[in-house]
Amino acid sequence: PDVARFFDSLGIEILEGYGLTETCVATNVNRLGDKKIGSVGPVLADDIELQLGEDDEIMYRGPNISLGYYNRDSATKSSWDSDGWFHTGDLGAVDDDGFLTIIGRKKEILVTSYGKNVAPEDIEGKIKSSRFVSQALLLGDGRPYCVALVTLDLPAVEASAKKLGITDTGSALCQNQRVFDMVSKEVEKVNEDLASYESVKKIAIVPEEFTVDNGMLTPTFKVKRRVVMEKYGDMIDGLYK
Repeated sequence: PDVARFFDSLGIEILEGYGLTETCVATNVNRLGDKKIGSVGPVLADDIELQLGEDDEIMYRGPNISLGYYNRDSATKSSWDSDGWFHTGDLGAVDDDGFLTIIGRKKEILVTSYGKNVAPEDIEGKIKSSRFVSQALLLGDGRPYCVALVTLDLPAVEASAKKLGITDTGSALCQNQRVFDMVSKEVEKVNEDLASYESVKKIAIVPEEFTVDNGMLTPTFKVKRRVVMEKYGDMIDGLYK
């Protein structure tokens, strides 16, 4: 959006749009004299149906949508449902005027600002294998390097902290520098088996667990990446300074 606003201030018209090979090709685009910077605009025609799934996945149905992948039945079944909706794998939001904004990817692939693809699930799993970490969220999409938000396995941390003479307990441990150093060493061990572009350069300890009740987990216990990023936006930005 900042780049678009820069060109807009120069009087250079840029109209953002969206589409995939499977949608032959564009589905949405902003219009001359009617655009919203940061969005990809409304659908191109009334017969292009757009809806969001329960997890905000963008889905389409219409005459421009292909019927499937040639000779790839299993791939077709995974992307087209029984009602004919094509599931794009991208996440979005639609405002009251029908303008679509892309907010992320369902398949958790991070693309750094240097164009490196990073699959976060395996790395998050390795971080969570530490006895001190209960949850981990790898970030770095559109950023120069990867960082991670982690939550503490408090019983394990408290037991180790007590042996080190640390008197803090509970949430206070999240602010303790020695605890931070302890967790950082665990992450450094994970980095030893990672390529430079996918290694975790910085971490931050989140003071609360990701739960269904606080809205940061789905009912199937998957982290709502966008919700966590919004809640801890300042913390994340601080990791890139």
